[in-house]
Amino acid sequence: MDNNPIANQAEILLVEDSPVEAEMMRRILVKANFRVRLAQNGEEGLQALRAHRCALVMSDIQMPLMNGYQLCKAIKHDDTLKNIPVILLTALAEPEDIIEAIKVGADSYINKPFVEDITLENIRSLLATHICETNVEKRQTEQIEYNGKSHFIASDNQQILNLLLSVYRNTIAQNRELMNTRNQLSQLNENLDQKVQTRTAELQESEVRIRKILNSALDAFILMDSSGLVTGWNIEAENLFGYLHEEVTGKDLALMIIPAAYREAHSRGLKHFLESGKGPLIGGRIEITAMRKDRSEFPAELAITAIRQGNDTFFSAFMRDISERKKAELKISFLAYHDQLTELPNRELFYDRLSQAISQAKRKRNRMSLLFLDLDGFKEVNDRYGHDAGDVVLKTVARRLQACVRSVDTVARLGGDEFTIILSEVDKAADITNIAEKIIQNLTEPVPLKETDGKCRIGVSIGIAIYPDNGYELDKLMSAADSAMYESKACGKNTYTFFNANAESPSELHPWIAIDSARLLGIPEIDLQHIELSNIINSLNDAVKNNASLQETTHLLDKLISYTRFHFDTEEHLMDRYGYLESAVHKQIHQRLLGEANFLREKFLQGGELLVLQSIKDWLLPHIIEMDKPMADFLIQHGINQ
Repeated sequence: MDNNPIANQAEILLVEDSPVEAEMMRRILVKANFRVRLAQNGEEGLQALRAHRCALVMSDIQMPLMNGYQLCKAIKHDDTLKNIPVILLTALAEPEDIIEAIKVGADSYINKPFVEDITLENIRSLLATHICETNVEKRQTEQIEYNGKSHFIASDNQQILNLLLSVYRNTIAQNRELMNTRNQLSQLNENLDQKVQTRTAELQESEVRIRKILNSALDAFILMDSSGLVTGWNIEAENLFGYLHEEVTGKDLALMIIPAAYREAHSRGLKHFLESGKGPLIGGRIEITAMRKDRSEFPAELAITAIRQGNDTFFSAFMRDISERKKAELKISFLAYHDQLTELPNRELFYDRLSQAISQAKRKRNRMSLLFLDLDGFKEVNDRYGHDAGDVVLKTVARRLQACVRSVDTVARLGGDEFTIILSEVDKAADITNIAEKIIQNLTEPVPLKETDGKCRIGVSIGIAIYPDNGYELDKLMSAADSAMYESKACGKNTYTFFNANAESPSELHPWIAIDSARLLGIPEIDLQHIELSNIINSLNDAVKNNASLQETTHLLDKLISYTRFHFDTEEHLMDRYGYLESAVHKQIHQRLLGEANFLREKFLQGGELLVLQSIKDWLLPHIIEMDKPMADFLIQHGINQ
């Protein structure tokens, strides 16, 4: 049990965008009695730290929105946070990276993958240093030259010492045995006058010890000379690749473990490194595709080091099979976009697929159709047979729906007993009718229930909307299909209905987004800005609808982002001026949207313009009611001019 009071009291903010790596580090910290708070990116981490001060921050470097360097710099430039120690988590360890860490004020860094004892030693040492520190030396700006570049850094002695300790700790585990061996060889070379027998015995003893260490390693260890021939191969390499040591020694490594598709790149990379001394794979960890003796391929993690001795160069590599890790990552990704029960696309993926289908139909000047389905009699199944039987029905419905459509179509579950189908490139109403009738026929077939040794029956009501006849935007098309579905319910269920545009008000005569009386706040400055925002969004939507040029749509999108930033500044100035009590939460929502602006812009330019527009609409209108309305009421109560 750890008696260190720091370990029993300290709370650590862990900022990591990889769920797998975040969980690995969290377990290490919790096991050592640290308390852990999690954030998925730099923006979220900075907001969490300002809301709740922690004893130490650990942040990945490579992250979206705000990377680890930017987060560290923001912390060190914040008078209320600057004394919190920051550890950067990285697979990088080049001098330029250490210099960059010094520049932004980092106190330490830890290499990936995490080594538990070195990680904890680094954390405890850093916490202890900061707790015991009583005087902070004034930072002095120094100029250093490295690799032909000048760097200006401002740091104190303690920071430099902490980073040097980090370098030491992060390299000692990998270099310990290698340095021992090289020291022994150096000692032997300096004592050439010793007896040959003694020197040979020492070398043999060293080789046996190294071989034992490498053979007990959990990773495959491989040595390769500058010609690409295998010179070292431990037991785990035998287990991983299926080759015995004697089968590969002296053989071309590329032919043994590198798939044919990657051998030319391997050859070019080796040649480039031998000529220039530089290579992107040297000194870091990467993911590659490797090949076993039976020619089967698998994902592997590779860490390779180049070692020079005189005029000779050889390479040592550690490799491990990461198939299970990749499966876990794929599963996490799958669950984020699929319904857990039926494994159909969920609401988020459905919106993305619908946006793509509409964009494709618009480009090809085709029609596509959207079907909304609501099961008839499903509640009775749940009430009579229980929820387990209901789950069986839902999974059966999912399979039957997929059997009714083509592979290019999308079947999704929105929740409960509501399903949707996107039919791409379907121009004829007769084709849609055939599919709808096939769905009704298949779903009305009895569903066997193993638990009850019986069967149950359900029906389905279907609403059908067609692009572009019933709408250009996502929400209009969905509203049309939903309305038609309720018409099917009213007609006696277990049928299908096409949306009747004549039965609805001519929505095309109205703007897509309108600031109605319910969303007028009574503060002219804010109301006018909301109206201007809606006008820009409507203009952008019309430009997309009318196939305007990329230059025009990009200009409107950038105008929208710029005006949104101006609008947020206006609201935040008023909140600060009148002391609005909920300003922190309100500002946090503003910053989150601005932080996502680059992502939305990229998504828009990649063909997701309809999804981005719908996301903006779905954010703006509720935000006015839920966030801006309470703010406006407060400002009016406190005397703002109306």
